[in-house]
Amino acid sequence: ASLTAALSVVDPDGDIQSFTYQWQSRSDIDLSWTDLAEATGEQFIIPNDQSLVGQDVRVIATTTDALGGSTSFISAAQTIANVDDAATGIVSIAGVAQEGASLTAALSVVDPDGDIQSSIYQWQSSSDNGLSWTDLAEANGEQFTIPNDQSLVGQDVRVAAIATDPLGWSTLFISAAQTIANVDDAATITGNT
Repeated sequence: ASLTAALSVVDPDGDIQSFTYQWQSRSDIDLSWTDLAEATGEQFIIPNDQSLVGQDVRVIATTTDALGGSTSFISAAQTIANVDDAATGIVSIAGVAQEGASLTAALSVVDPDGDIQSSIYQWQSSSDNGLSWTDLAEANGEQFTIPNDQSLVGQDVRVAAIATDPLGWSTLFISAAQTIANVDDAATITGNT
């Protein structure tokens, strides 16, 4: 985003010959104003590196009239708001995708807004080759134990992970799907022999 200085001046000493600008910032910790390097134009582009988030920004505009006199005007301050800088990363699945086994989600995330404060997981299954997904009941931890009752054999399983940064912004990551393999279950004898 950017800020633009808008200056309307009438000078009894004649037309304004020149304008100069200096953008400044101050934080809650240091209440004095500091000139921002290379911020001397009518427009100021706010850096997207978090360096000014939460700080006040203002501009000092100095005019020079036809007789060489200078006058400085100081704008009201504006506080720079944060925007969500999307986290980047991946969630992967470790383990053997077969009935009775366990799978573990591994979430690796970098977030410009700060270290991840929390992450939640939801394991899902699909019986139509990933066209639609259903949340698996009580499967919302980092680890998922595949039932050994044939209920997921042949279905795809994935994990959705939501990572939340210190500013409360959340990013969703979805793993690649794995197809649950069958494990040979021993036959049992029933009835009369």
